Amino acid sequence: DRYMDRDWLAERAIFAPKNNAVDMINEVCMEMIPGEYETLGSADSVVHEEQAGLFAPEFLHTLRAPGMPAHDLRLKKGAILILLRNLNKRGGLCNGTRLIFEGMTGNFVMRCKIVSGEHAGNDVLIPRILTQPSDYRNQPCEWRRLQFPVRVAFGITINKGQGQSLQHAGV
Repeated sequence: DRYMDRDWLAERAIFAPKNNAVDMINEVCMEMIPGEYETLGSADSVVHEEQAGLFAPEFLHTLRAPGMPAHDLRLKKGAILILLRNLNKRGGLCNGTRLIFEGMTGNFVMRCKIVSGEHAGNDVLIPRILTQPSDYRNQPCEWRRLQFPVRVAFGITINKGQGQSLQHAGV
């Protein structure tokens, strides 16, 4: 009922030890928010051109890596997000910053409001950026993803929650 109350949301999170549990929590919470989903797909590619014929983009879309955004970000206005990369430290856009999704500006920029830290309340624009996994040992190839560097954050992993200031936390 209070999903549009940014102050209330900023004080809360649900912690889980694994990403698959976090994904389930976030999906349940997203379903509770009224409105239509905006699905924001990534553009994935291999790093080495000679491997382009070996790994179809559809396969690359299925890959997951720690710290990387998903291929399909399914968002609704009012969803709480967490930033996965440092974009502008002076502007408060650091890894772990919590945001509220407010909508899209065209196809390549999302509008958000910062809800944590000293920049809370500021409106910001988040671009799609090119990211790569930091460790390829468990990956079939070296790949990269052009996507918004955010993740839905009603639920977050315990590791990602380190350094967060919250009044209420569920485990």
